[in-house]
Amino acid sequence: AVVLLLESCDRTVKTLDELKQLYSCDLLEAMPKNEQPKTATVGNGVNASSVIVRDFPRALMSEVYRSLQVKLQYFNDVRAFKAVAVVSATPEEGTSEVAANLAMATAELKQRILLIDANLRSPKQDLLWGLPMTGNGLSHVLRGEKSLQDALQKVNSHLWVLPAGQEPPSPLALLRSPKMRSLIKAAAQSFALGP
Repeated sequence: AVVLLLESCDRTVKTLDELKQLYSCDLLEAMPKNEQPKTATVGNGVNASSVIVRDFPRALMSEVYRSLQVKLQYFNDVRAFKAVAVVSATPEEGTSEVAANLAMATAELKQRILLIDANLRSPKQDLLWGLPMTGNGLSHVLRGEKSLQDALQKVNSHLWVLPAGQEPPSPLALLRSPKMRSLIKAAAQSFALGP
């Protein structure tokens, strides 16, 4: 009886069908568990977390990211948006990896992509891409300490990354600032659909 009572009180979503019914939404892509290695050597022998689409282009997960990119492109054709935010409810759900791989899959189509690491508390894009720690990033651009051009790092012929930069005293206030909205609007003019 106790188990049945506890189960009836449980409001967590356990299946994709429950999620679709609860939010009346379409599922773009279900990400299978990634079986690829978590690290890869990226230039000069530096180990970094893997960007699967770049490091393992023929892997199943690479195709999953490409499939997600195609579906997003379809929605873009219908709704005409210029930016995509990859977010999660809790830490360590893999949003940084999803954003990096989705950006890489889009860059493969020769579209100019800007990937902004807005995770100011726990940034990961610099590690994922094996970027040098220059100290320049989103937080510096938003505070007016660096220009966007000075903070961008090119990782591919069609893909630029704006690392998070140094953690500011109030990350949320900086991300909700008019400067952030202006930055996204300006980036949308120069870059294609990207996370």
